[in-house]
Amino acid sequence: MLWLGICLAVVASMTGTAGKQCFRFSQLQTEKGTRPALFTAKVSLACGYLLNIIVGPLVDMGSYAFAPQSVIAPLGGLDVVWNTLSAPCTLGERLTPSLVWGCVLISGGATGTSFFGSKEDKAFDIEKLRDTLFRWAVLVYMLVLLAWLAFNMVVLIPRSAAPRGEPFKTGDKWRGLSLGMTAGSIAGNMFCVKAFVEIVQASIRESTGAYWLDWLPYALFLGALFFASSNLYFLTQAMREYEALFMGAVFEGTLICAACVSGVVVFSELEALQAWQVVIYWMAVLGVILGIITVAFGCMNAPDDAEDAEKAPEDVFGVEAPQPRESFQEAAADLPSPRPSVQSVLPRRSQRSTSTGCPFREVPHVVNEITKVRRSLRGASALSPTTEGATDTSLPPLTAWQETLK
Repeated sequence: MLWLGICLAVVASMTGTAGKQCFRFSQLQTEKGTRPALFTAKVSLACGYLLNIIVGPLVDMGSYAFAPQSVIAPLGGLDVVWNTLSAPCTLGERLTPSLVWGCVLISGGATGTSFFGSKEDKAFDIEKLRDTLFRWAVLVYMLVLLAWLAFNMVVLIPRSAAPRGEPFKTGDKWRGLSLGMTAGSIAGNMFCVKAFVEIVQASIRESTGAYWLDWLPYALFLGALFFASSNLYFLTQAMREYEALFMGAVFEGTLICAACVSGVVVFSELEALQAWQVVIYWMAVLGVILGIITVAFGCMNAPDDAEDAEKAPEDVFGVEAPQPRESFQEAAADLPSPRPSVQSVLPRRSQRSTSTGCPFREVPHVVNEITKVRRSLRGASALSPTTEGATDTSLPPLTAWQETLK
Protein backbone atom coordinates (compact mmCIF):
# COMPACT_ATOMS: atom_id res chain seq x y z
CA MET A 1 0.00 0.00 0.00
CA LEU A 2 2.98 2.27 -0.52
CA TRP A 3 1.25 3.97 -3.46
CA LEU A 4 -1.72 4.92 -1.26
CA GLY A 5 0.56 6.57 1.27
CA ILE A 6 2.28 8.53 -1.52
CA CYS A 7 -1.07 9.68 -2.96
CA LEU A 8 -2.25 10.84 0.45
CA ALA A 9 1.03 12.72 0.93
CA VAL A 10 0.50 14.51 -2.40
CA VAL A 11 -3.01 15.55 -1.33
CA ALA A 12 -1.64 16.73 2.01
CA SER A 13 0.91 18.90 0.22
CA MET A 14 -1.87 20.51 -1.81
CA THR A 15 -3.90 21.30 1.30
CA GLY A 16 -0.79 22.77 2.90
CA THR A 17 -0.26 25.06 -0.10
CA ALA A 18 -3.87 26.21 -0.02
CA GLY A 19 -3.71 26.86 3.72
CA LYS A 20 -0.54 28.96 3.55
CA GLN A 21 -1.87 31.00 0.65
CA CYS A 22 -5.06 31.63 2.65
CA PHE A 23 -2.91 33.18 5.39
CA ARG A 24 -1.17 35.45 2.88
CA PHE A 25 -4.41 36.37 1.11
CA SER A 26 -5.96 37.27 4.47
CA GLN A 27 -3.19 39.76 5.15
CA LEU A 28 -3.48 41.31 1.68
CA GLN A 29 -7.22 41.81 2.18
CA THR A 30 -6.67 43.28 5.65
CA GLU A 31 -4.32 45.90 4.21
CA LYS A 32 -7.11 47.15 1.92
CA GLY A 33 -9.16 48.22 4.94
CA THR A 34 -12.61 48.13 3.32
CA ARG A 35 -15.50 46.30 4.97
CA PRO A 36 -15.86 43.58 2.27
CA ALA A 37 -12.09 43.08 2.26
CA LEU A 38 -11.97 42.70 6.05
CA PHE A 39 -14.77 40.13 5.92
CA THR A 40 -12.92 38.24 3.19
CA ALA A 41 -9.75 38.37 5.28
CA LYS A 42 -11.50 36.73 8.24
CA VAL A 43 -12.98 33.98 6.06
CA SER A 44 -9.61 33.35 4.42
CA LEU A 45 -7.86 33.19 7.79
CA ALA A 46 -10.43 30.68 9.08
CA CYS A 47 -9.97 28.53 5.97
CA GLY A 48 -6.21 28.64 6.45
CA TYR A 49 -6.48 27.40 10.03
CA LEU A 50 -8.97 24.71 9.00
CA LEU A 51 -6.68 23.37 6.28
CA ASN A 52 -3.52 23.50 8.39
CA ILE A 53 -4.92 22.25 11.72
CA ILE A 54 -7.55 19.66 10.75
CA VAL A 55 -7.61 18.65 7.08
CA GLY A 56 -3.87 18.60 6.40
CA PRO A 57 -2.79 16.70 9.55
CA LEU A 58 -5.55 14.09 9.11
CA VAL A 59 -4.55 13.38 5.51
CA ASP A 60 -0.90 13.40 6.52
CA MET A 61 -1.59 10.95 9.33
CA GLY A 62 -3.26 8.60 6.87
CA SER A 63 -0.21 8.72 4.60
CA TYR A 64 2.10 7.73 7.47
CA ALA A 65 -0.02 4.63 8.05
CA PHE A 66 1.00 3.18 4.68
CA ALA A 67 4.62 4.27 4.12
CA PRO A 68 7.83 5.04 6.05
CA GLN A 69 8.49 8.57 7.28
CA SER A 70 11.64 8.90 5.15
CA VAL A 71 9.50 8.39 2.01
CA ILE A 72 6.39 10.38 2.96
CA ALA A 73 7.94 13.44 4.61
CA PRO A 74 10.05 14.56 1.61
CA LEU A 75 6.94 14.60 -0.57
CA GLY A 76 6.05 17.78 1.27
CA GLY A 77 8.47 19.35 -1.20
CA LEU A 78 5.67 19.21 -3.74
CA ASP A 79 4.21 22.08 -1.76
CA VAL A 80 6.98 24.22 -3.26
CA VAL A 81 5.91 23.18 -6.76
CA TRP A 82 2.23 23.95 -6.18
CA ASN A 83 3.12 27.24 -4.53
CA THR A 84 5.47 28.31 -7.32
CA LEU A 85 2.90 27.49 -9.99
CA SER A 86 -0.08 29.11 -8.29
CA ALA A 87 1.18 32.09 -6.25
CA PRO A 88 1.82 34.36 -9.29
CA CYS A 89 -1.82 33.78 -10.31
CA THR A 90 -3.59 33.71 -6.94
CA LEU A 91 -1.52 36.32 -5.08
CA GLY A 92 0.08 38.28 -7.93
CA GLU A 93 3.61 37.59 -6.71
CA ARG A 94 6.70 37.82 -8.90
CA LEU A 95 9.03 34.96 -9.77
CA THR A 96 12.77 35.63 -9.70
CA PRO A 97 15.59 33.46 -11.12
CA SER A 98 16.97 32.66 -7.67
CA LEU A 99 13.52 31.66 -6.46
CA VAL A 100 12.97 29.38 -9.45
CA TRP A 101 16.36 27.70 -9.06
CA GLY A 102 15.84 27.31 -5.33
CA CYS A 103 12.47 25.66 -5.88
CA VAL A 104 14.00 23.32 -8.46
CA LEU A 105 16.71 22.27 -5.99
CA ILE A 106 14.20 21.73 -3.19
CA SER A 107 11.82 19.73 -5.36
CA GLY A 108 14.64 17.69 -6.87
CA GLY A 109 16.09 16.94 -3.44
CA ALA A 110 12.68 15.92 -2.11
CA THR A 111 12.16 13.59 -5.06
CA GLY A 112 15.61 12.07 -4.55
CA THR A 113 15.00 11.32 -0.89
CA SER A 114 11.73 9.59 -1.78
CA PHE A 115 13.38 7.44 -4.46
CA PHE A 116 16.47 6.45 -2.49
CA GLY A 117 15.00 6.40 1.03
CA SER A 118 14.01 3.25 2.86
CA LYS A 119 10.98 1.47 1.40
CA GLU A 120 10.66 -0.89 4.38
CA ASP A 121 7.78 -0.01 6.68
CA LYS A 122 8.61 -1.63 10.00
CA ALA A 123 5.87 -2.92 12.27
CA PHE A 124 6.06 -1.65 15.85
CA ASP A 125 4.33 -2.68 19.01
CA ILE A 126 4.32 -0.61 22.19
CA GLU A 127 7.44 -2.29 23.58
CA LYS A 128 9.44 -1.74 20.40
CA LEU A 129 8.31 1.86 20.31
CA ARG A 130 9.39 2.39 23.89
CA ASP A 131 12.82 0.94 23.12
CA THR A 132 13.05 3.06 19.96
CA LEU A 133 12.05 6.38 21.49
CA PHE A 134 13.95 6.20 24.77
CA ARG A 135 17.51 6.20 23.45
CA TRP A 136 20.45 8.54 23.93
CA ALA A 137 20.48 9.40 20.23
CA VAL A 138 16.88 10.62 20.44
CA LEU A 139 17.63 12.65 23.57
CA VAL A 140 20.63 14.35 21.92
CA TYR A 141 18.53 15.08 18.85
CA MET A 142 15.80 16.70 20.96
CA LEU A 143 18.35 18.85 22.81
CA VAL A 144 19.88 20.04 19.53
CA LEU A 145 16.39 20.82 18.22
CA LEU A 146 15.55 22.85 21.33
CA ALA A 147 18.83 24.79 21.06
CA TRP A 148 18.14 25.54 17.40
CA LEU A 149 14.61 26.78 18.13
CA ALA A 150 15.82 28.88 21.07
CA PHE A 151 18.49 30.53 18.89
CA ASN A 152 15.89 31.51 16.31
CA MET A 153 13.36 32.81 18.84
CA VAL A 154 15.90 34.77 20.90
CA VAL A 155 18.33 36.08 18.26
CA LEU A 156 16.83 36.13 14.75
CA ILE A 157 13.05 36.48 15.08
CA PRO A 158 13.17 39.69 17.22
CA ARG A 159 15.21 41.48 14.51
CA SER A 160 13.64 44.71 13.24
CA ALA A 161 13.94 46.34 9.83
CA ALA A 162 14.07 49.77 11.49
CA PRO A 163 17.37 51.25 12.72
CA ARG A 164 18.39 50.68 16.30
CA GLY A 165 16.45 52.85 18.74
CA GLU A 166 13.38 53.24 16.51
CA PRO A 167 10.04 51.39 16.91
CA PHE A 168 9.85 47.80 15.71
CA LYS A 169 9.27 47.38 11.99
CA THR A 170 8.65 44.16 10.09
CA GLY A 171 10.43 43.29 6.86
CA ASP A 172 13.87 42.18 8.05
CA LYS A 173 14.99 39.34 5.76
CA TRP A 174 16.76 37.41 8.53
CA ARG A 175 13.57 37.57 10.60
CA GLY A 176 11.57 36.17 7.69
CA LEU A 177 14.10 33.40 7.09
CA SER A 178 14.07 32.51 10.79
CA LEU A 179 10.27 32.45 10.99
CA GLY A 180 10.08 30.04 8.07
CA MET A 181 12.85 27.78 9.38
CA THR A 182 11.38 27.71 12.89
CA ALA A 183 7.94 26.73 11.60
CA GLY A 184 9.45 24.11 9.29
CA SER A 185 11.69 22.67 12.00
CA ILE A 186 8.69 22.15 14.30
CA ALA A 187 6.33 20.83 11.62
CA GLY A 188 8.94 18.44 10.21
CA ASN A 189 9.23 16.41 13.40
CA MET A 190 6.53 13.90 12.54
CA PHE A 191 7.92 11.01 14.57
CA CYS A 192 5.15 11.43 17.17
CA VAL A 193 2.53 11.11 14.42
CA LYS A 194 4.30 8.08 12.97
CA ALA A 195 4.62 6.38 16.38
CA PHE A 196 0.98 7.08 17.28
CA VAL A 197 -0.23 5.67 13.96
CA GLU A 198 1.88 2.55 14.56
CA ILE A 199 0.15 2.01 17.92
CA VAL A 200 -3.27 2.41 16.28
CA GLN A 201 -2.33 -0.11 13.59
CA ALA A 202 -0.95 -2.58 16.14
CA SER A 203 -4.11 -2.29 18.23
CA ILE A 204 -6.29 -2.99 15.19
CA ARG A 205 -4.02 -5.75 13.91
CA GLU A 206 -4.00 -7.62 17.23
CA SER A 207 -7.63 -6.73 18.07
CA THR A 208 -6.75 -5.68 21.59
CA GLY A 209 -7.28 -2.59 23.69
CA ALA A 210 -4.34 -3.24 25.99
CA TYR A 211 -2.27 -0.63 24.17
CA TRP A 212 -4.58 2.12 25.41
CA LEU A 213 -3.98 1.24 29.03
CA ASP A 214 -0.44 2.57 28.73
CA TRP A 215 0.45 6.27 28.99
CA LEU A 216 2.68 6.27 25.87
CA PRO A 217 -0.10 6.50 23.21
CA TYR A 218 -1.58 9.56 24.91
CA ALA A 219 1.83 11.22 25.25
CA LEU A 220 2.50 10.58 21.56
CA PHE A 221 -0.90 12.01 20.64
CA LEU A 222 -0.20 15.18 22.63
CA GLY A 223 3.23 15.42 21.01
CA ALA A 224 1.65 15.08 17.56
CA LEU A 225 -0.82 17.87 18.38
CA PHE A 226 2.00 20.07 19.67
CA PHE A 227 4.17 19.69 16.57
CA ALA A 228 1.17 20.08 14.23
CA SER A 229 -0.23 23.22 15.89
CA SER A 230 2.68 25.12 17.46
CA ASN A 231 4.30 25.77 14.09
CA LEU A 232 1.18 27.66 12.97
CA TYR A 233 2.05 30.66 15.13
CA PHE A 234 5.36 31.18 13.34
CA LEU A 235 3.93 30.19 9.96
CA THR A 236 1.04 32.65 10.26
CA GLN A 237 3.39 35.48 11.19
CA ALA A 238 5.70 34.59 8.31
CA MET A 239 2.94 34.43 5.69
CA ARG A 240 1.48 37.75 6.87
CA GLU A 241 4.78 39.63 6.63
CA TYR A 242 6.50 38.00 3.63
CA GLU A 243 5.59 36.73 0.19
CA ALA A 244 4.23 33.21 -0.14
CA LEU A 245 6.83 32.19 -2.74
CA PHE A 246 9.76 33.03 -0.48
CA MET A 247 8.20 31.71 2.71
CA GLY A 248 6.78 28.56 1.14
CA ALA A 249 10.19 27.54 -0.16
CA VAL A 250 11.94 28.17 3.16
CA PHE A 251 9.21 26.49 5.23
CA GLU A 252 8.92 23.36 3.10
CA GLY A 253 12.66 23.00 2.64
CA THR A 254 13.25 23.13 6.38
CA LEU A 255 10.32 20.77 6.98
CA ILE A 256 11.83 18.21 4.60
CA CYS A 257 15.24 18.40 6.25
CA ALA A 258 13.74 18.06 9.74
CA ALA A 259 11.56 15.14 8.65
CA CYS A 260 14.47 13.30 7.05
CA VAL A 261 16.80 13.81 10.00
CA SER A 262 14.17 12.88 12.60
CA GLY A 263 13.18 9.76 10.66
CA VAL A 264 16.79 8.63 10.42
CA VAL A 265 17.64 9.40 14.07
CA VAL A 266 14.45 8.19 15.75
CA PHE A 267 13.45 5.19 13.62
CA SER A 268 16.86 4.32 12.10
CA GLU A 269 15.27 4.07 8.65
CA LEU A 270 18.57 3.97 6.74
CA GLU A 271 19.89 0.81 8.38
CA ALA A 272 18.55 -1.43 5.61
CA LEU A 273 20.10 0.65 2.80
CA GLN A 274 23.40 0.07 1.07
CA ALA A 275 26.22 2.55 1.38
CA TRP A 276 25.70 4.12 -2.05
CA GLN A 277 21.99 4.59 -1.33
CA VAL A 278 22.79 6.35 1.94
CA VAL A 279 25.22 8.67 0.14
CA ILE A 280 22.67 9.60 -2.52
CA TYR A 281 20.01 10.08 0.15
CA TRP A 282 22.11 12.61 2.05
CA MET A 283 23.13 14.30 -1.21
CA ALA A 284 19.43 14.79 -1.93
CA VAL A 285 18.97 16.30 1.54
CA LEU A 286 21.96 18.56 0.82
CA GLY A 287 20.22 19.64 -2.40
CA VAL A 288 17.21 20.71 -0.35
CA ILE A 289 19.48 22.74 1.96
CA LEU A 290 21.17 24.39 -1.04
CA GLY A 291 17.72 25.26 -2.40
CA ILE A 292 16.83 26.99 0.86
CA ILE A 293 20.11 28.94 0.77
CA THR A 294 19.51 29.96 -2.86
CA VAL A 295 16.02 31.23 -2.10
CA ALA A 296 17.15 33.02 1.06
CA PHE A 297 20.11 34.86 -0.47
CA GLY A 298 18.15 35.66 -3.61
CA CYS A 299 15.45 37.28 -1.51
CA MET A 300 17.95 39.18 0.62
CA ASN A 301 19.75 40.60 -2.41
CA ALA A 302 16.53 41.57 -4.18
CA PRO A 303 15.57 45.24 -3.72
CA ASP A 304 12.37 46.04 -1.90
CA ASP A 305 9.49 47.77 -3.65
CA ALA A 306 9.96 50.76 -1.36
CA GLU A 307 13.59 51.01 -2.36
CA ASP A 308 12.61 50.85 -6.03
CA ALA A 309 10.19 53.71 -5.48
CA GLU A 310 12.92 55.83 -3.93
CA LYS A 311 15.38 55.17 -6.76
CA ALA A 312 15.81 57.62 -9.61
CA PRO A 313 14.18 56.61 -12.91
CA GLU A 314 17.56 55.92 -14.52
CA ASP A 315 18.33 53.37 -11.77
CA VAL A 316 15.12 51.43 -12.32
CA PHE A 317 14.45 51.76 -16.07
CA GLY A 318 17.95 52.47 -17.38
CA VAL A 319 17.08 55.92 -18.82
CA GLU A 320 18.41 59.31 -17.85
CA ALA A 321 16.13 61.33 -15.65
CA PRO A 322 15.42 64.98 -16.56
CA GLN A 323 17.49 67.38 -14.50
CA PRO A 324 15.65 70.04 -12.47
CA ARG A 325 15.77 73.64 -13.75
CA GLU A 326 17.27 76.39 -11.66
CA SER A 327 14.56 78.94 -12.51
CA PHE A 328 11.25 79.35 -14.25
CA GLN A 329 12.90 81.23 -17.10
CA GLU A 330 15.18 78.28 -17.89
CA ALA A 331 12.24 75.90 -17.89
CA ALA A 332 10.22 78.24 -20.13
CA ALA A 333 13.12 78.54 -22.54
CA ASP A 334 12.89 74.81 -23.31
CA LEU A 335 9.20 75.03 -24.19
CA PRO A 336 8.25 75.26 -27.88
CA SER A 337 7.65 78.82 -29.03
CA PRO A 338 3.98 79.84 -29.38
CA ARG A 339 2.31 80.12 -32.75
CA PRO A 340 3.44 83.36 -34.39
CA SER A 341 0.94 86.21 -34.66
CA VAL A 342 -0.34 87.68 -37.89
CA GLN A 343 1.84 90.77 -37.49
CA SER A 344 4.98 88.65 -37.11
CA VAL A 345 4.12 86.41 -40.02
CA LEU A 346 3.37 89.11 -42.55
CA PRO A 347 6.82 90.71 -42.64
CA ARG A 348 8.48 87.28 -42.96
CA ARG A 349 6.14 86.33 -45.77
CA SER A 350 6.80 89.68 -47.48
CA GLN A 351 10.54 89.29 -47.01
CA ARG A 352 10.46 85.75 -48.34
CA SER A 353 8.48 86.88 -51.34
CA THR A 354 10.87 89.77 -51.99
CA SER A 355 13.85 87.44 -51.91
CA THR A 356 12.30 85.36 -54.69
CA GLY A 357 11.89 88.42 -56.90
CA CYS A 358 8.08 88.58 -56.71
CA PRO A 359 6.98 90.85 -53.81
CA PHE A 360 3.20 90.37 -54.36
CA ARG A 361 3.10 86.59 -54.96
CA GLU A 362 1.55 85.77 -51.57
CA VAL A 363 -0.63 88.89 -51.18
CA PRO A 364 -3.91 87.22 -52.25
CA HIS A 365 -3.38 84.33 -49.80
CA VAL A 366 -2.62 86.68 -46.92
CA VAL A 367 -5.63 88.88 -47.69
CA ASN A 368 -7.92 85.84 -47.67
CA GLU A 369 -6.59 84.74 -44.28
CA ILE A 370 -7.06 88.23 -42.82
CA THR A 371 -10.62 88.36 -44.14
CA LYS A 372 -11.47 85.08 -42.39
CA VAL A 373 -10.08 86.36 -39.10
CA ARG A 374 -12.02 89.63 -39.39
CA ARG A 375 -15.28 87.78 -40.01
CA SER A 376 -14.81 85.47 -37.04
CA LEU A 377 -14.06 88.42 -34.75
CA ARG A 378 -17.09 90.34 -35.98
CA GLY A 379 -19.30 87.36 -35.19
CA ALA A 380 -17.86 87.10 -31.68
CA SER A 381 -18.31 90.82 -31.02
CA ALA A 382 -21.93 90.65 -32.17
CA LEU A 383 -22.64 87.89 -29.61
CA SER A 384 -20.93 89.65 -26.67
CA PRO A 385 -22.63 92.64 -24.90
CA THR A 386 -21.11 96.07 -25.49
CA THR A 387 -21.14 99.13 -23.34
CA GLU A 388 -20.64 102.79 -24.02
CA GLY A 389 -17.06 103.84 -23.99
CA ALA A 390 -15.83 100.32 -24.59
CA THR A 391 -12.61 100.03 -26.47
CA ASP A 392 -12.87 98.92 -30.07
CA THR A 393 -11.00 95.61 -30.32
CA SER A 394 -11.72 94.97 -33.98
CA LEU A 395 -8.92 94.67 -36.50
CA PRO A 396 -7.78 97.71 -38.47
CA PRO A 397 -9.24 98.19 -41.91
CA LEU A 398 -8.02 95.96 -44.69
CA THR A 399 -6.09 98.80 -46.30
CA ALA A 400 -3.86 99.00 -43.20
CA TRP A 401 -2.79 95.36 -43.64
CA GLN A 402 -2.11 96.00 -47.31
CA GLU A 403 0.08 98.97 -46.36
CA THR A 404 1.99 96.67 -44.02
CA LEU A 405 2.69 94.28 -46.88
CA LYS A 406 4.27 97.10 -48.85
